[in-house]
This record gives sequence, C-alpha cells and structure tokens, in this order.
Amino acid sequence: MPEQKLKINVAPDRIEAKYSDFAIIGKNALGFNLDFGQRMPGGQQVNIISRIAMSPQHAKLFLNVLKQNVEKFEAEYGEIRTPKTPTQTPKEGGMIHFTNK
Repeated sequence: MPEQKLKINVAPDRIEAKYSDFAIIGKNALGFNLDFGQRMPGGQQVNIISRIAMSPQHAKLFLNVLKQNVEKFEAEYGEIRTPKTPTQTPKEGGMIHFTNK
C-alpha cells in the first residue's frame, strides 16, 4: 500500500519563530531534552524560551535530517563558518551547553 502524504498545518496564531543563541542538551535512558534560550545583554544570564523532548529514536532521526539539510544549505550557499573553539562545557547528568558569542 503506498504511503499517504502527510498534511502539516501551521496555525500562525498558535506558533511563532523564536531566535536562540544558546542550547542545552540533556539526556537520560528514556530520551533527550533540548532547551533553547537567549543570552541576555552582558552574557551572564540565559532565558530558556523553549524545550523540545524527544525519544532516542526521534533524536537520532532529527540529527540525520538536520545534517542532510546543513549539507544541502552549504552546497547551495557555501560553507557555514563556526568558531574554531566553540564554548562547550560538560554539565552533570550528561548535559552540554554550547554558545557562539
């Protein structure tokens, strides 16, 4: 049986795009939490603005799809440059945060 095309609805009054320059990835045996935030002026405070929870399987699928899309973006627009030494600080419980100042 052929797979049916998925219909995706985005209600503009119920969803908004938010900018994030900070993320914390937490994990345990049951899944992953991705917390996205914004650094406040001065850089000493971060406000978490959204949390996305995923099963390990969905997290791995997301990783693969994101990688494919970054590769397609770079093929079309050129290499995305990142700092040579991004800030990566391990935290307790398997959490890592990264930022690009």
